[in-house]
Amino acid sequence: MKPLKVALVHHHLRRGGVTRVIRNILKAIPNSDVVFCVLTGEAPTEDWPAPVAVVEGLRYAEETSQNWQDTLQAMRDAAHDVFGRLPDVWHIHNHSLGKNPAVTRAVRQLADDGERLLLHIHDFAEDGRPSNYQRMLRELGGGDAVQYGRITHPLAAHVVYALLNPRDDAFIAGAGANAENHALLPNAVELCEPEHRPEIRKGFYLYPTRAIRRKNIGEFLLWAALDQTGGRYAVTLAPENPKEHPLYERWTALAQELKLPVEFEAGLNTDLPFNEFMASAEAICTTSVQEGFGMAFLEPWLAGRPLAGRDLPEVTAQFGACGVDLSRMYRRLLVPLDWIDRGAFQRKLSEAYARFAEAYNRHADEDSVQRAMKAAMEGNRIDFARLDIASQEQIIRRAAANPSAARAMIDPVELFDSKIKDDLESQRRNVREHFNLRQYGERLMHIYLQLMNGTTSGQVRSLAAHRLLDQFMAPERFMLMLYE
Repeated sequence: MKPLKVALVHHHLRRGGVTRVIRNILKAIPNSDVVFCVLTGEAPTEDWPAPVAVVEGLRYAEETSQNWQDTLQAMRDAAHDVFGRLPDVWHIHNHSLGKNPAVTRAVRQLADDGERLLLHIHDFAEDGRPSNYQRMLRELGGGDAVQYGRITHPLAAHVVYALLNPRDDAFIAGAGANAENHALLPNAVELCEPEHRPEIRKGFYLYPTRAIRRKNIGEFLLWAALDQTGGRYAVTLAPENPKEHPLYERWTALAQELKLPVEFEAGLNTDLPFNEFMASAEAICTTSVQEGFGMAFLEPWLAGRPLAGRDLPEVTAQFGACGVDLSRMYRRLLVPLDWIDRGAFQRKLSEAYARFAEAYNRHADEDSVQRAMKAAMEGNRIDFARLDIASQEQIIRRAAANPSAARAMIDPVELFDSKIKDDLESQRRNVREHFNLRQYGERLMHIYLQLMNGTTSGQVRSLAAHRLLDQFMAPERFMLMLYE
């Protein structure tokens, strides 16, 4: 069989998650099976192992004035220049995120024209990005949600959606995709195992992350406030986005005021390579409440260190199915409800959910608020991550003032029990076996061949966009701290 010709399409090739995925695709599949080209909106700053063509119409919307017809023609011309013909498969990343509505419209036309499409979704406009959603609703649907959905989410035998985690895969199915229209495609994990094992710093708990809102830094500070063993806690990097700075500065100021054993921007204060820095910790931590693929749940094992903190089953279920044991992590950190002003919290929740719903042209009724409130609670306790920032701060202050009394009232009591020894070698082996480049390439090649063996004729329909939005906006999923 002749090698397939596949065009990888993304807005840019700046350093980051999607760019790393595209590089891994090029490494995971041999040239004897697939010949790739990369179409992107701006010239890369690094060398690439495949031909790269710049199509300016693929840039983020604020950087281009091209219409969708021009963009589509430029995409076809660029691919034709590399391959001598159109691609067998267009592998397009984040086409419906809302960064450039013209690209979304061009992708719909490719579907209508019978082109084979792999739509690789890393992020959703429906998942807490209302400004992206509103722009697409306005520019693609003229304010009509049905028309918006018809364009953004094509559905046909020659269109397959690739999803990073079980939640997103289930949501696409829930919006009407048949089994042949979607596939779970977990990322490959590439952290190099340390050549030199540094000495483990007992009681050193490392959170390797940028301290942005969804990483739930207040919960990490709470663990530091509860610690009576002389432990040290560290977060590696500050936020890059200026919008994240006020909350970050609030947390750093609180940690300084309460003299919490927390170091911020620790990644800038070490001479160790990243993988060795991770290997020097007694445990790696995560308190995040929102992840895409969930690399943070796999990389620690490759560094040879156990993982502690908050589990996100919607994301991590696929890891457990592959033998990666996260059962010692917690899914809720429960604090007494009477430590906060319940009435004030419920008012904040009601107001924030109403704003959140309105941003997506929805109405928040009293039942929705009650469902969100019920989901946050367990008996007479409430999940710390479901609270507003002011309530979180109040609880951290209480814990710092009297750690012994606070520990007696919080479930779970321990972040990491040093008496429990994880089977680190087994965990490392399972990550390596199931999330390596070879496995990734095999999964992806299977999808390409599925597309090639399918028909390119027949009706092009669309996912039920309102059902996709319903699933993301379920009140039970709402976290006040993300939207207040």
